[in-house]
Amino acid sequence: MTNESGQQSGGTVRRIGDIDVAGIADALGDSGGETAWWFDPSTGQIEMRLPTWSEFAVDDDDEYDDPRDRGLIEIEAEGSRAAYRDMVDFAEAVGDRVVSERLLRELEGRGAFRRFRDSVRDLPEVGERWVSYSKACAESRAIHWLVAAGQAGEIDAEHELVARADIVESVTNEIGGRADLEK
Repeated sequence: MTNESGQQSGGTVRRIGDIDVAGIADALGDSGGETAWWFDPSTGQIEMRLPTWSEFAVDDDDEYDDPRDRGLIEIEAEGSRAAYRDMVDFAEAVGDRVVSERLLRELEGRGAFRRFRDSVRDLPEVGERWVSYSKACAESRAIHWLVAAGQAGEIDAEHELVARADIVESVTNEIGGRADLEK
């Protein structure tokens, strides 16, 4: 039996609006590999932990606080591949061919993320839209993670995913066919 959130009865599920979705998005996109990210189902908040030497050399006498003992759920970073795909999709959606080609060139080779960010910052009309677009894409991945982790109901998630998809579509419509974006 499911409740109005679409979650199985008996499980504690927070509404997505009460969860740090942006924090989960950041954790999923972390490509550094040095930070451990944890989701606290009781608060909906994210905890970040930098590894310490004692975590790698735990013995019976060490004082190691395992987040799992507190009911936290590890968020394993997915790396930068999805964020890179977002940049490519965005650049391809830009209606001004000159701007689109410029952004796509910035995505070639090492340093692509920095060059892309610098370019969209130099183009305020594009930059503002990129921020909205990338945030909506990253938060969509975070909502999918919440559902997969059993921390969000499918009905609530679907509503939130539609809202993010509407943002992506709106931005895509705004940047498509615009010939004055570089000015």
